[in-house]
Amino acid sequence: MAVRLLFRSYGGENMKGRPDFYSKLVGLLSFLRAAEEVGGTPVYMNDGPIPPDRLRVMEATGEVIQLSGLGMRGSYITGLRYAAHRWDDDDLVWFSEDDYLYRPEALRRLRDAATAIPEVEYFALYASLPSKPVEPEGYPLVRRPSGWRDLAPWSVDDQLWVRVYSTASTFGARVGELREDLGIFRFCMVPHRRSYRDTDTLLLVQGFEPYGYADLVRHLT
Repeated sequence: MAVRLLFRSYGGENMKGRPDFYSKLVGLLSFLRAAEEVGGTPVYMNDGPIPPDRLRVMEATGEVIQLSGLGMRGSYITGLRYAAHRWDDDDLVWFSEDDYLYRPEALRRLRDAATAIPEVEYFALYASLPSKPVEPEGYPLVRRPSGWRDLAPWSVDDQLWVRVYSTASTFGARVGELREDLGIFRFCMVPHRRSYRDTDTLLLVQGFEPYGYADLVRHLT
């Protein structure tokens, strides 16, 4: 199993609150430090111009694919399709946004978990846990899906891996399963022009309905 790395980047910033130490260059360097432990050569998918300091690092360390104004939705689905059609079914692809910080051992632990837990198809290094939910400002907590079962954690090298409801668009997937699920990813993007429902998508690929019937009726009334 090879670990494939696809790093989506945007030259601008969004309106999220950031700590004083925040920097996309620091995030990129932390990603590369973690990539060294799995021997992965990143593919950089850049939507629009990237500042020279970051672009120089990208050109020196991987393959740069320049996109032109696709926006968040367009670059997201382009990255998914690229991975699904380029790499082998047994490979693990890690999709990274450009505003994350990585511990040095993060991707190595991801690879080790994917090797030790072959029945798991999708992975996250950061997520809202059922036991410790994260509620970003302005976003409601994900409801517990009907039929959800709390599974015992998997222990890999003293690191516990737990089942989560969903994560954002920084996640890992086995390429074969991703290819089979591409229609789900695309379907969840249909209702919107500028966003995609990452939480709903990752509930659906686990086989759960993201909304209860009461929620749907309430939205219709």
